[in-house]
Amino acid sequence: MASGQNSDGRNIVPGTAPNPDHSLRVKNAEREAIFARIATPLPHGAAERAAAITAKCQDIDAMVAEIAEREKMTREQILSHIKNQSGFTMMHVAAEHGRDEMIDYLYRPGMYIDQPAMRTVMPLARNTTLDRPIHIAARSDGIEFIRALVDKGVSIDSGGVFGSTALHIAVRSRHRQLVANLVGLGANLNMQNMSGQTALHIAVQNVDLDMARFLLDKGADAGIRNAGDLTPGVVAREHPDKSIHLLFIARGLPC
Repeated sequence: MASGQNSDGRNIVPGTAPNPDHSLRVKNAEREAIFARIATPLPHGAAERAAAITAKCQDIDAMVAEIAEREKMTREQILSHIKNQSGFTMMHVAAEHGRDEMIDYLYRPGMYIDQPAMRTVMPLARNTTLDRPIHIAARSDGIEFIRALVDKGVSIDSGGVFGSTALHIAVRSRHRQLVANLVGLGANLNMQNMSGQTALHIAVQNVDLDMARFLLDKGADAGIRNAGDLTPGVVAREHPDKSIHLLFIARGLPC
């Protein structure tokens, strides 16, 4: 192989990163085939579901093994480098589609023998917008995926884009049952994102009266100020819709 060339003979300009597909040794079509298999829905029957999970894992194993053999790399090395231009890993794709069975696949015995740190790295990987799988799952209303991640040691309060947690995202997306489940899993009601916003600030901005009432009932602190030095009550007071402002007045909260 000539100096300054990739393994397939393509030139690499000194001082620049090579083409992502060649540097990661996974072709576009291969990656997309793996992602598509991850996203495949499962049947509802218990026996059928179990068989489908086994078949899915075997198919993915076969695809990864073929790449690993061609590139003379370990399975773990290939798994760690399967990502698209948006930084989505296998775990991000599984989160997006609510495929929590993939967590068991990626954590099964015998995985990451050569690279044990990947057990920690995989569920915490960030995409190009700095979101981890738990944040993708929150946008998709994926409580079972989130629950499975938390069971594997992922913090429910992990920060993503702009420091938003799964709770911030769920409140913004108006996923009310997900919010209740996250609180049940121990999500910090008073975590602030990079703008100083708590979940309560976001509910007020959304003029989501039921969400604001729920958060207050669960103990959200109405006295926390955001980066603009505003408490949720002041945000409510300045909004044309006065429904939440009236709630704060009725409860004697700062506004």
